[in-house]
Amino acid sequence: MYFLYTLKSINLVLDKLKNCKTIKNYKNKNISVNEIVNKNGVCEDFFILVFSNEILVQNYYNFINFLENKIENKINSNLFLNYLRRFFDLSEFYINKDFFRDLPVLTYHNLNNLIYILQNLYDTKNKELLKKVVSVKDRYGIYDFIKILEEYGYKRVGLISQYFEYNTRGNIIDVFPYLSEYPVRIEFEDDYIESIRYFDKDEFISIKKINSFVLLPKNQENILDNYKIFDYFTRKLNFITDLSQESFGNRLYFILKNEYNLSHEFTKDFLSNVKIFHIDEFIKQEFSNLPDLSLKQSILNEYIYKKFKGYKIILFSKTLQDFIKIDSNYVDISIELIENDEFVGGFVDNNYKIIIITDADVNGLSNNWITKDLKRDFVIDIDKFEEGDLVVVDNLGIGIYLGIKNIEIKPGYHKDMALVLFKNNKKVYLNIENVYIHRYIASKEITEKLKEKILSRPSLSEWNKKIRELYIQTKDLAETILKINANRLNTKAISFFKTDLEDFISKDFVYKETPDQLKAINEVLKDLESEIPANRLIIGDTGYGKTEVLIRAIARVISNKYKVLFIVPSTVLAYQHYITLYNRFNKYLPDSIRLYCSIEKDSNKNLKDFIEKENVLVLVSTNLDLDKLRDIANRVGLVIIDEEHLLGVLFKEKVKEIFVKSHILMVSATPIPRTLFLSLNSLIDTTVISTPPVNYKQPFVFLFYFSDRRNAYEILLSLIYRHLFNDSNLPNSKQQIYYINNNIDELYLIYRYLLEHFDKNNIKIRMNILHSKLSRNLIEKIFIDFINKKYDIILSTTLMQSGLDNPNVNVMIIDNSHLLGLSQIYQLRGRVSRQGTQGYCYILFPQDLVNTKTFERISFFEKENLTNYDVVLKDLELRGPGTLLSKKQSGYIDKIGVIQYLKLLSSYINNSNQDGSNFPEVITDLPMFLDESPYKNILYRKLILANTLEQFESIKNQIIDIYGKKLSKNTKNLLFAIYNRIKYKGKAKKIFIKLKNNNKNNYNDDEYEVYFE
Repeated sequence: MYFLYTLKSINLVLDKLKNCKTIKNYKNKNISVNEIVNKNGVCEDFFILVFSNEILVQNYYNFINFLENKIENKINSNLFLNYLRRFFDLSEFYINKDFFRDLPVLTYHNLNNLIYILQNLYDTKNKELLKKVVSVKDRYGIYDFIKILEEYGYKRVGLISQYFEYNTRGNIIDVFPYLSEYPVRIEFEDDYIESIRYFDKDEFISIKKINSFVLLPKNQENILDNYKIFDYFTRKLNFITDLSQESFGNRLYFILKNEYNLSHEFTKDFLSNVKIFHIDEFIKQEFSNLPDLSLKQSILNEYIYKKFKGYKIILFSKTLQDFIKIDSNYVDISIELIENDEFVGGFVDNNYKIIIITDADVNGLSNNWITKDLKRDFVIDIDKFEEGDLVVVDNLGIGIYLGIKNIEIKPGYHKDMALVLFKNNKKVYLNIENVYIHRYIASKEITEKLKEKILSRPSLSEWNKKIRELYIQTKDLAETILKINANRLNTKAISFFKTDLEDFISKDFVYKETPDQLKAINEVLKDLESEIPANRLIIGDTGYGKTEVLIRAIARVISNKYKVLFIVPSTVLAYQHYITLYNRFNKYLPDSIRLYCSIEKDSNKNLKDFIEKENVLVLVSTNLDLDKLRDIANRVGLVIIDEEHLLGVLFKEKVKEIFVKSHILMVSATPIPRTLFLSLNSLIDTTVISTPPVNYKQPFVFLFYFSDRRNAYEILLSLIYRHLFNDSNLPNSKQQIYYINNNIDELYLIYRYLLEHFDKNNIKIRMNILHSKLSRNLIEKIFIDFINKKYDIILSTTLMQSGLDNPNVNVMIIDNSHLLGLSQIYQLRGRVSRQGTQGYCYILFPQDLVNTKTFERISFFEKENLTNYDVVLKDLELRGPGTLLSKKQSGYIDKIGVIQYLKLLSSYINNSNQDGSNFPEVITDLPMFLDESPYKNILYRKLILANTLEQFESIKNQIIDIYGKKLSKNTKNLLFAIYNRIKYKGKAKKIFIKLKNNNKNNYNDDEYEVYFE
């Protein structure tokens, strides 16, 4: 209902102005743009909109622009404009349009910038706030725009980190506009703006294309200190938000006290005097969310007609013209099409019989976000090193990276070179185009004292001697891996081809597959057609549709009359998969799906039938004695291992040993670094699903800190009231809650506390407790009862973190989160926001841990658009590579580092007597360097790390993103040299590069001459 929040926020502001003088001429009256004047002309109120995410912010600005344009052009869209009058008077809105355009609007994640807002509002009565909406195709030259930035108080800096900063290079300007969620990259072409993109201020690469942004000036007045500025606004601030009172108040308290260093008493007094209006409290019951519309077109039309017969549809889209077929085919429905795809989040008004549908409700959010390729970028990101870090230099040894230095090679000729410090304080300057450096990762934590012992002398002969010694020592592990896979690789697998059942199963899936889902399905089906046994890992975030990929694979195998073994780590997950498969397959192949687990009374019979009966084709099972299946191993065409990171290595290797001819699919949401390393070294094929389904909504994550345990109980109670009860104090049958606390004794204390409270207030609530010390049968029974809605709340340890899919649970409360690991919290977070529901994850931690490393780890989950990729990298940063290899190997691995060792291992497996790097030397007299920019050294580090052409192309695109499409000749020379160095790795010892005819002004690759030795 994002669109409804936009309408209600405008409605709330206008409603609060009823007792004030009109502000239609506020600029002419020299009063603040955000200041409301009461009947006596005295300053009274300031309004600030705070939304839970960037989508709502964009919705607000897009709607202001849209409605202003409609009114100015006297476009009577009739149904929609008439409907808007249900919320506010259009003429009143138009009179105050500048006021709404100038309202401060920010997100929950950006609330720590509140001080900038107040400073900019302070003492601006006699100043008109200048505001520019900067758009693609606007007529600005780059120098004219720099002049505007300077006039607006923006400061030129190196690396941008906060509001009112900018930098420039070539035809690019990076700027961090006031109140923007992200800094903005503007690319100019002659005298107009060619493109505008958000970019990541930590990674410095573009993440989303946008059409426009708002540029606001910095207040040039002398600013009061924090106490005085907040004191000035006490009793004057009105926050309008879609966040709950608890979430917003807790976040604001934390910012005031810990980021602005205000005292507890002052903060408490300030919060008690500001007004917080929660939008949900003003939305009446006749409004409801849209049902899930991410359906195939053939199903969607009839579904809309049957569900909303007699309703009027207002459709915002440029691509859903087929939707109009409903209007022509069904006389009981009328549709008004508005060609606009900038809004997100429609809703249903059951009172007025109106449905608002946006393009995003059917097709998903615009995929303008630039996503990472996990397989391609993992090596670059894991290898990321900074000045002062230990690094491994190809053909020299282990040293300390000291950065990029500009060195005079000969009189008048300077060059950028990498500087590395080796043993005995020996410094070596290295050519960027010829050096390969990667981060040194050990099997244990490296302290400053250990650094000196690890450093080596910069010697080619000594380093190669180490490499040769360790190459021999990789033999044991390499031969173990080869032995495990040899039988499979040398065995002809069972090939499976398409049948009618596959089409039926595909048509039964009513939702639109995402592009990544379709890619994963095609890759898996191609594996099943091969005569080489598949060994594929499917990586996909929670809720991203991995199960449907598995269903298509199962359909292919069982339609060819072969069996499927589906292994999962927990009984409850087994039960859920069984129900899903039974519902999809039973009407086509009755009694073909069976369950083997502790809660299934017929488990032994099911296993026996799976072995003996031809019609029993799928067995969903927890860990079982695989030896019992040896006799039918040749009849098992596919083995699926779900949540593979939770099952032991020995168990997975035994699967490969027994099911030699079978295809194997493994599934994981958060693969451990060990698994990723194996996939990167071609030991496992990998498929990544990185795009969410159309109806997927990231869970809202909120941090709550408690002063003591009693306070934690009070927070828990308030969250239960917010989410679980309606106005009559009756539990909402549509919602359930997970509460997680790994302290079993405290689970019983909390159970008693809640029970006594609700009994005392004559409130009925159904709760139960889960932990590992209960009997297995009882655990499974409680789980199943919860899935079947017999409980409102489950108080549990992390026992239930595995991939359970219960869309009725939309609230996860994680208590004592400081005692949990990063992956554990992420897995728990993923238990909500299932099947299109909006989830809420509340993370509770002790107040005395604020501003510690533990808090930094926990606050990581507040990041918007968080992905499993982020978690893998953060986990690696915090814990290292973990038990990547055995203890026996770790001793000699540390001599060269984990990454170098894995290269040796991979080369041994591939029968190559190489260390995996063997780059040729580039010889040229062409000028090769990156132009000056704050990002130059970061890009150099990435170029140094590039080991494949795919990685090189990714970094090249980042360079174009940062410098613009018109690269200088010295940058093009550098890129051409590194490209050829990677391209001819292992194929040449030296590469000579020069321009044809010594044409120094030529830019095209085909004008280079390349010779080899």
